Amino acid sequence: MHIAIRHEADLLTLALHQPAFGRLVGLDVAPMAHRRWVRRGGAATGRDMHILHVAFIGKSGYGKSSLINAIVGRDVLETSAIEACTQDAQNACFRIAGDQFLSFADVPGIGESTERDSQYLALYDELVAASDVVVHVLRADCRDYAIDLAAFERLFPRRADRRKVILALNGCDKIEPLSRKRESGPSEAQLRQVQEKLALLGQMFPGVRQIVPCCATPAWNLASLTHALAELLAQAPGVQRR
Repeated sequence: MHIAIRHEADLLTLALHQPAFGRLVGLDVAPMAHRRWVRRGGAATGRDMHILHVAFIGKSGYGKSSLINAIVGRDVLETSAIEACTQDAQNACFRIAGDQFLSFADVPGIGESTERDSQYLALYDELVAASDVVVHVLRADCRDYAIDLAAFERLFPRRADRRKVILALNGCDKIEPLSRKRESGPSEAQLRQVQEKLALLGQMFPGVRQIVPCCATPAWNLASLTHALAELLAQAPGVQRR
């Protein structure tokens, strides 16, 4: 599997923007088989990277790239409001120490066509197996989650597989009733609808530890999402204080 590194920085840089990741600074990431990645291209070709990996998956247009950009605090991944622009997996990478990195990977979105879904779900299978945490992005203003649920059940058939999954309910400011006022996040009326949707999704996607409502644009409740991410990553097998 090929993932293009679109951004690389030190973990401390990320922690300054999202303090929850400060708890990962100074951790030692055991070099397990699923964490070993090999660089291709440039002077670093052939060099091993040991990746504490987070995969963002979900339907095309749900805002996976925008959500990663909001977490990073910069537009490091390609996004498009008009067409699905993520045809290859892309990545933002943060050095923990030495050859150990925290990585956020954005993959092509499903739901465009049956043919592409078959291709992309095969990529998801491989990526999920190589990930310590998976963020399955859903849209708050979506009414039909059939495609999302089918992908979820294929990728995480057992409850044990779902322990590393976080559902991110993106676009909470787009749910009815829409407000004409300029808001920094969902209105009180929207938040009531969001709570009802969270209860529904908890029934539809059993076994998931957390469902986090959020908005990539405007950046809303990202602290809750990054806290959930950091907590699961710190509990991943072979991750401990130096």
